[in-house]
Amino acid sequence: MKKIGSKTRETLKEAGFELVERKGKAVVLKDVKTLNLELWSQNNDYAGYVIEINNVGYEFISNLS
Repeated sequence: MKKIGSKTRETLKEAGFELVERKGKAVVLKDVKTLNLELWSQNNDYAGYVIEINNVGYEFISNLS
């Protein structure tokens, strides 16, 4: 986990997620423990928690399952 000011960034592995699908500037991620699907949107400048994929930050949008 990286902290940069108010930003908290984790990789997919650190966060416990797997990439399921890319949809333009959004991704569908699967929680490896619960198997729940979530939609995350690309936002490298988001000031809160982001999951980093290939050095790009994604913020949580909604649960899909």
